[in-house]
Amino acid sequence: MAIISYIKENRISSVSLTGGDVFMNPFLAEIVAITENEGLMVTLLANAKSNQSKIIKWINSGRRINLTFSDFSEESRRFVYKLLSNCESTKKIYFVITYMNQSFEEVHAFINLLNGFNIMPEVNMSFLDESTYMFRENLANVLEKLILLTLQGQIKIISEYVTATIRDYVNEKVMFRCSLNKRLKIDIDGNLFPCPFLYKREHAIRNVINGDNLKNIVTVEHIINKRKKSSCGQCERFDSCLGGCPLGYFYGALFNGQHCFLYNVAVKTIEMLMKE
Repeated sequence: MAIISYIKENRISSVSLTGGDVFMNPFLAEIVAITENEGLMVTLLANAKSNQSKIIKWINSGRRINLTFSDFSEESRRFVYKLLSNCESTKKIYFVITYMNQSFEEVHAFINLLNGFNIMPEVNMSFLDESTYMFRENLANVLEKLILLTLQGQIKIISEYVTATIRDYVNEKVMFRCSLNKRLKIDIDGNLFPCPFLYKREHAIRNVINGDNLKNIVTVEHIINKRKKSSCGQCERFDSCLGGCPLGYFYGALFNGQHCFLYNVAVKTIEMLMKE
């Protein structure tokens, strides 16, 4: 209730409940009821291979759910087909494809399955890295295919940092997508974070339960201005990528090397497509 009070005071209208496996929380129904009674919209974020009956029940209640998925084998496709076939409507189901650690053909077959249920999945390019099969297979070729699927209306590409060029090319506009101070996270202890991907207590802004102010808010503009003064700011493409995901500000160079490599591959792929 302390967290909900803080949310309402700051005129936030929607809440996303996540886990671990959110359906394993024995108080989920009570938490949802309390939150909705306070006039807030509730969305669940869950793995598509979580408790199938509970997912179907939630979907058939008319509420929104974000389902993540990273396994695209034939067995998994049958599982998802059965799941979606038992849903009265798929209008409020949002699929996010992560960790593409199988061939493009397997991922494409899964995308076609979702399209058959009028679902356009989001492909989170943030997880396309050296640990994934697609990255090692032929990254430039995969990027080209994903761009084409986007242009054909089969998928949406999302990313916090690695595909600014692809996004701008597809959307025909420049939009630096960053959730810092726009999409907040509150953990179970009441610590408030300016980004849902931050997790260390030292990065929390405040504690909404006891009211302790833990840290001043760091803005995107502050991080961008700091990077402009670094070697990153000398890059001819800095105005497009703005130095990558601000998480690098908190966690060091964890993301930046990967960002630059993928960004350059994306540029070359798009230039090739535009020539054709």
